[in-house]
Amino acid sequence: MLPISVAAPYSTPLVMMSSLAAGGAAGVYQSAWEDTALDEVDPQELALRAQAMAEEGRELKNVNGAVVGTLLGASQYLGQTMAPDEYAE
Repeated sequence: MLPISVAAPYSTPLVMMSSLAAGGAAGVYQSAWEDTALDEVDPQELALRAQAMAEEGRELKNVNGAVVGTLLGASQYLGQTMAPDEYAE
């Protein structure tokens, strides 16, 4: 979330804290319920994919490539990990 937090028009610490809160809420939801759409998501693998794509995206011109790469990496991982009907949710 760091590239997105830095590029956001809001306070970087505020965006980082919001993303941590959202991640914590998703973790609580996943652990509290069985058979959720988030069961197959590995947060560490998601972060690694997002970081790898952020590094690749840094070379893009005319856009913030790190932000685009982060979003693409996370989306790609979720698309590959979650079943299509769960992804649609």
